[in-house]
Amino acid sequence: MINLELVNRVGNLFRSQIAELGYELEIQSEFRDLAAIAESYKHDITPHFHPATNTFFWSEAFWIAVKHDDKVIGYCAAKRQDVGNEGLLAYNLRYWERTYGSPDAPVVFEEQQSRELAKITGKLIYSGAWYMSKDHRNSHIGKLLGQYVQCHAFAEWRDTDYFYIFMDSNDVGTGLGAALELKDQVVDALHWRECPAPAKPNYWLLGCSREWFEDWLMRKLVRHDRSAKASKE
Repeated sequence: MINLELVNRVGNLFRSQIAELGYELEIQSEFRDLAAIAESYKHDITPHFHPATNTFFWSEAFWIAVKHDDKVIGYCAAKRQDVGNEGLLAYNLRYWERTYGSPDAPVVFEEQQSRELAKITGKLIYSGAWYMSKDHRNSHIGKLLGQYVQCHAFAEWRDTDYFYIFMDSNDVGTGLGAALELKDQVVDALHWRECPAPAKPNYWLLGCSREWFEDWLMRKLVRHDRSAKASKE
């Protein structure tokens, strides 16, 4: 179990920084609302969080609305995946074939896949459906949101073994991947013979274990306390 007091303290630090920039966060459970907002931005949230392919219990998924002047200008989502001993790789191959494939255009993966994904087992958190409107992408809010969603997800599901996201190489190249400070980085995490729309052919997997994340929380808290002390001197 993750240290709830620690993860909440650091999560509140991120939330305070977000508020100082003029934004507020709202935790939501109704994914039909997320789909409607995404459609207004012409953003595809993919089948992983779309209500057409998922009917989540409120206890197994959430999404975060970022609001500015009472308008939702960004969002991201997270869901729980208890893959047990099957592992993330085997589960993903089954899940992506169902959610992205169709009778006319089945998803066919290559036989050779990343061994790193096969090592990821147990209780997982997957985060996706990340979006920030163009007018707010240079406001530092994206990085803070990405770090806050990790805190909220681990606080929500304290027994999680591993947190991960998929990010295409273009977004990694912008520096967003590094900004999230996730320890593990697997290049070309999935391999298929033909890339199924709207998936991308060049996903990275970025992730971290609960143990590493808890150490990261401590580093964040120590850094903040030192900064606060220095500003008072």
